[in-house]
Amino acid sequence: MSKKRDFSNVKNDNPLKKDAKISARKSAEEARKKKQMQQIIIGGAVALVVIVAITLALLAYYGDNIVARINGIPIRASELAPHRDTAEHQLQERNASFWTEDWNRDIREEMVRIVALPTIIADYGRNIGVDVDDYDFTSAMVSSVTTAIISDPALFADFEEFMTDGPTEADIEMEYFEAETLANLAEISAELIWERAIAGEDFTELMFSYSEDFGGLDQFPDGYTFVEWQMVEEFSLATLELEIGEISRPVRSEFGFHIIMRIEPDPFNMMSPVDVPAEELLGAKHILVAAERISLETRLNRHRQAVDGRMRQAVTAGFQAMLDDADLVFRSALNRVDV
Repeated sequence: MSKKRDFSNVKNDNPLKKDAKISARKSAEEARKKKQMQQIIIGGAVALVVIVAITLALLAYYGDNIVARINGIPIRASELAPHRDTAEHQLQERNASFWTEDWNRDIREEMVRIVALPTIIADYGRNIGVDVDDYDFTSAMVSSVTTAIISDPALFADFEEFMTDGPTEADIEMEYFEAETLANLAEISAELIWERAIAGEDFTELMFSYSEDFGGLDQFPDGYTFVEWQMVEEFSLATLELEIGEISRPVRSEFGFHIIMRIEPDPFNMMSPVDVPAEELLGAKHILVAAERISLETRLNRHRQAVDGRMRQAVTAGFQAMLDDADLVFRSALNRVDV
């Protein structure tokens, strides 16, 4: 009688199946590790981007150091850079010392004052209800605030008392202005004045003695700052051909004969503020010899313009007084501003 074999305790040791299971486990483990590594890399990259962005933002903010405060309002280093040449020019006009260390410090402090003045004016404008926040161009903002002040007697009274020493309307009605410089005599007169100017006589004194640009003398005694298209073509073209400090021969326009001296433009003294780059500005003083008789109506209008100009000058003096009286504090970061 044959015996049956008992296979109940025999293990299934098929090597192929065993290898397949091991390989599957390894593949799953490798896929898991690969996915984990990808997540780590992506997370690290995102974190790095965030860190770089935060670092750049902090550098931009703290790197642009606050160099001064005017009545508590911060002035940053980035605001000073465009005013370096103007600051040096103004210091030279005041015959400031050229000692290197003091000179650089003086330039920095003058740059701060140039920025501080429109800051003071903007703050004053906001206090009187003028919307100055939309103005990117300083001259336009200053003009807007100035116009608001001289248009309101109560506001204008806050500044130094204004008294006009010009002729009254009654005076002018009795005096019909007879100009002796008709076309032919005007040219001769202009040539004689030009010869005196290039011979070395003070141009400003000649201008106040002989120029018939009456409104300009009162409103812009330090000369015009303008953009080429704001003046008659002959005047602009003649100015462009001059170097700073050079004087033109008499130039004919519809207004008469102009003897022009080119000067550095002053963005704070524009005849009609416009938003243009500083390099497009021109500066000039001129002596006008009229080539025709000036009517009573024109004379009256020029007088009114002169009165308005003197009022604006008084307001400008008031603004300057504000700056002089303001709490202007220079900070140590100012010493690191590149000049």
